[in-house]
Amino acid sequence: MKRYLDKEPSSEAIASDHSNRGRTVYMVDYCDLEGGFESTASRARRRVDLPPNWGEIPVTTQKASYRSPTLLATWDLRPHPCLPRISPLTPNLKEREILKVTTGVSEYEGRIGALGELILQDELHGTPQDVQCLRFQEMMKLRGAK
Repeated sequence: MKRYLDKEPSSEAIASDHSNRGRTVYMVDYCDLEGGFESTASRARRRVDLPPNWGEIPVTTQKASYRSPTLLATWDLRPHPCLPRISPLTPNLKEREILKVTTGVSEYEGRIGALGELILQDELHGTPQDVQCLRFQEMMKLRGAK
């Protein structure tokens, strides 16, 4: 022992060394081990129960000085509805009409529908009796056909 230490360590130093085993340097040097591992800031944040004879809690200064923005504002504070943006992929109908673009027209609309329109116009199968066909005839009269 003389080889490493000049004098023999006290029993208190040995006891504290044993009690500090497994603790970090921060815990040993900076924490209050007897008071627990809770910091002083967290101890200060703890809720304290008021005594039963405390009475009514007074109004805070924030509540007393609150002013409603709806009463103060001279403009309308309600949010305006957002309009959806027009997608660049949405076709411009006027442009399509000028360029005579017919994309999106199915075979039924383009061929069979045109054939059906011709049959109804010329009354190849007689006068139509169906309600929808009668509406079609009225529409054709408005257009100026037959």
